[in-house]
Amino acid sequence: DGARVLSKSTIIVGNGAGRPSNNNKFRLLSGSVMRQHENIVVGKNNNSDNQDISDNVFEMRGTAKAKTILQMENKSIMVGYSDKNNRPARNNRFILGPYSELTGVASLNIGMEKHCKNSGNAFVLAGGNALVDNLTICDNNFIELDLATAPKPLLVNKDVYFGEGACIKVVNAEKVRPGQYPVLAWKGDSTGIDRIKLDPSMDASRWVLDVRKDRKQIVLY
Repeated sequence: DGARVLSKSTIIVGNGAGRPSNNNKFRLLSGSVMRQHENIVVGKNNNSDNQDISDNVFEMRGTAKAKTILQMENKSIMVGYSDKNNRPARNNRFILGPYSELTGVASLNIGMEKHCKNSGNAFVLAGGNALVDNLTICDNNFIELDLATAPKPLLVNKDVYFGEGACIKVVNAEKVRPGQYPVLAWKGDSTGIDRIKLDPSMDASRWVLDVRKDRKQIVLY
């Protein structure tokens, strides 16, 4: 709480260097202000012999009296990252909680990989504000919308890309009444926009994911 942080190094939450790396957490809480001059990686697999890189979390969460701020200096955030032929990184999360603000992100990559099968990694919209330049959601990774926290949409200044099996996952839907919930808006190009789906576990009779290509936005209602 109330930290003032200046970081000039890459931050890796869950760094698998030849061994499993699970359940690591970085929490930036009430009233904290952080400037980050290098990339942030949540769940990184560096070695083909790793058994498991999963359930690592970077969380931002403020209060009504003390907002939490993360200012990226035109650097990237990667949630679930594997390079070359390493084993997958799965179920890692970046949580943007209430009264938090994320800016200055050059690229937000969910499930970034080269010849791997990262899956289940998520950027969680849980009440905070986020503005990024570019968004990539790789195969079988997702944006999660926590309806219990009055989530705000993810805003993208430039382009968006969706891989096969990319989806919008929703939690705590049973706690709210039906209504319109903006999920994502972008200004540039959209690649793979027809691939984005609502999480199969959602009740399709009650909820619809409306992909509005002409308006460059996605809305849940």
